[in-house]
Amino acid sequence: MLLGSLLAGRTFLALNQYPEPQAILILDGNDQRVRQGAVFAGQYPNLPIWISGYCSKRHEVLTAFADAHVNERVNYDLRATDTVTHFTTLADDFVAQDIHHVYLVTSDYHMVRARAIASIIFGRHGIAIAPIALPSKLQPPNESWLKVIRDGTRSVMWLATNHSGARFNGRHQDQC
Repeated sequence: MLLGSLLAGRTFLALNQYPEPQAILILDGNDQRVRQGAVFAGQYPNLPIWISGYCSKRHEVLTAFADAHVNERVNYDLRATDTVTHFTTLADDFVAQDIHHVYLVTSDYHMVRARAIASIIFGRHGIAIAPIALPSKLQPPNESWLKVIRDGTRSVMWLATNHSGARFNGRHQDQC
C-alpha cells in the first residue's frame, strides 16, 4: 500500500509539472499496432517518438513510419523482449532526457497490462502516461488478469532487484 501511494504521488507530481505529454512511446507488438501508432504520431509533429521492441527495425515498421512522414523523429529502442522490458529499458533514458510525461500507445486489448506496468516502473521514475488505446479485432478485448498480475509482480521485482526476469522469456533480437 505504501509503495502504491509513493508511485501515485510521483506520477501526480509529474502530471502537475508536465501537464502535456513530451514524447510518444509506441509498444511494438504487431504490424497493425505499429501502423496505427505511426498515424497517431503524425498528429503531433513536435514530439519525439520512441518505438520499443526487439524487432522494431523490421521492414513493416520502417515503412509505416516513412509512410506517415514521421521517420525522422523516431528513436528505435531494440532492448525490450516483452511488455515489462518496454518500460524498464526506457525509464532511465526518459529521465535523462527530462521526459516526464509520455503518450503510451498500444492496442486496446494490451492497455490494461501496459498501464499496470507503467504505473509501477514509470511511476518510480516520476513519469506519467497518457494512454492511447488503438482499436484491434481481438476478442475478448482484454488480456487475461493472470498476465496483468504476473507482469505487475515482475515490475515490483524489478523495483526491488533491478531484474525483471526477462532473461527467462527466451526472446532474443536474432529471432527477428
